[in-house]
Amino acid sequence: MYANSHELFEAKERIFGPENYSDNAIRMHRAISWLFACEEQANDDLAFLSAWIGFNSCYSVPPKSPGETEYGRMWDFMNELLSQDRDHLVSSYVFDEQVGLIDSLMANQYLFRHFWISIHSQEEGWEIEYADNNTRMLIDRDTTNTLNHCSNILQRVYVLRNQVIHGAATYESSMNRDQMHVCTLFMRGFLLRIINVMIAKPHHDWGQINYPPLPEL
Repeated sequence: MYANSHELFEAKERIFGPENYSDNAIRMHRAISWLFACEEQANDDLAFLSAWIGFNSCYSVPPKSPGETEYGRMWDFMNELLSQDRDHLVSSYVFDEQVGLIDSLMANQYLFRHFWISIHSQEEGWEIEYADNNTRMLIDRDTTNTLNHCSNILQRVYVLRNQVIHGAATYESSMNRDQMHVCTLFMRGFLLRIINVMIAKPHHDWGQINYPPLPEL
């Protein structure tokens, strides 16, 4: 496995060549650039945003239908990615290497979507849903259901992504440090492994890219 963005960029140049403008080459170039940004950042807020943008670069494709959701695109992408992960890089990451980190993520109620829904609606019952969801995640871990486990993890991280992207968090705020640090650490390693899986399959159809580079008009 390539250990960082520098090694991945060198691999990308060897595999695709420096003047390759195919969808896969551009997708990898974009994702690796944001992994580099994440690795270079000492600030968790900016590192987290860089890691999420890099992840988005990996799965972003034009919508297939008007009602398509972001969760649906992520699910489809992860399903396809895992089918190509012959070395089990992703499953090893979530089931072996980062169990403690994921436990910290699961233990943080501020990353649970229904917690915030209950705050706004003043409805009770989120604790039961939270406990049930954590139980399902532990079952997925015990049964090594990688797709379900990754989906649940990403749903937690997505709550923080929404909070930051939509301006509902303060830069370098002291109020969300725990979840920001945990999510940043998880996404940095997660993105590294995703790119490793994809670059090992340079001829696989990873989909059409959004916003392709165009000649100047």
